[in-house]
Amino acid sequence: MASILEVLGVVFSSTIVSVFVVNMLIKYWIKARLEQSIKHEYDKKLEEVKFEMRKREQSALVADLFSKWIHIKDEANNPNARELNRLSFEISLWLPDEVAIEINKRLKNLQSAKPAMDLLVECRKVIQGADTKLRPEDITFFGI
Repeated sequence: MASILEVLGVVFSSTIVSVFVVNMLIKYWIKARLEQSIKHEYDKKLEEVKFEMRKREQSALVADLFSKWIHIKDEANNPNARELNRLSFEISLWLPDEVAIEINKRLKNLQSAKPAMDLLVECRKVIQGADTKLRPEDITFFGI
């Protein structure tokens, strides 16, 4: 009888230890999963914020391009040609096809080209990812 009690005592104590160890492992596993999940969400959000900042930087390129382009009077005597080419190439890389095509039409002064202010509004829609209340006539232009 004593040996049965000893065996039951050993089985009971090893079961308690096993349950404790499994409980601790599950606890640490759940904690690690939660931490990784939260880290992943924060990393994802950080990338979204960085992307939004990059879009704002790119929008400055469009404004810079148009401000320099409007200033050109004589193509042969254009000290800004290299900078204008760089800006034109950069916006052609990141803007959606339709907007990039329209901007390049405007830069070439084609008859079918939209006005620069209309294109600024189109770029704003791309950057904002939504429609905008801003209209071309709301943009201030001081002239040259």
